[in-house]
Amino acid sequence: MQAIKRVGDDHPDLRLPAYSISGLMLLNDDPTTAKELLADAFSAGGDPATHRFVVTYLSTSLELSVAPGVTAELPINRDAVGLALAELRQADGDLDGAIDVVEQLEPTTYAAVSLAELYAQAGRAQDVIELTEGIMNEDDAAALLCVFRGQAFREQGFHEAAHETLKEALRSRSRAAPIRHLALAERAENYLAQGKKSQARKDLERILAEDSDYEGVRERLAALA
Repeated sequence: MQAIKRVGDDHPDLRLPAYSISGLMLLNDDPTTAKELLADAFSAGGDPATHRFVVTYLSTSLELSVAPGVTAELPINRDAVGLALAELRQADGDLDGAIDVVEQLEPTTYAAVSLAELYAQAGRAQDVIELTEGIMNEDDAAALLCVFRGQAFREQGFHEAAHETLKEALRSRSRAAPIRHLALAERAENYLAQGKKSQARKDLERILAEDSDYEGVRERLAALA
């Protein structure tokens, strides 16, 4: 990875692909350096996937975690650089910086998932609702967008709208477990907001039955006892 970075340091014409590749390879091992490299690559404004060196000599692919239960399979392109940079900024608590990056990306499903999660964490419920308008549970990513939409409705006090949206998120049992469990946890919160403790308990126990170590579920059940 350091050798690839040095190529970018020494050859400005190769800096975009070199910094993009090196930054993505260092995501887990050295996130600080990865963030610096990806920020430089992203600010350059180009797409490493269309760089003549990459087109001529490389065939690239990577898996990138976008949100719990959603993994993007992408070439090393501008979307991958931006989504990875946003994840790193999000991990550092820089939500505004992460949002700024994702808002510059092409409006793909993966970008929508990343942006909805960031808007939710930033307390921008109305932006989540507008971003997820018309979404249906067609795959894992869309199911997670339904969860974020339901959460946003709950936070605005629209409990019936939240319930209907979360019901859509739970319509398919084939969705990734982290997404289904988050949907159940959010529906439990929505039930509690309406004083429906028994329904909330049922949803929490559904999570417990599948994942006894799910964070906070035992504590929430104990509080309802």
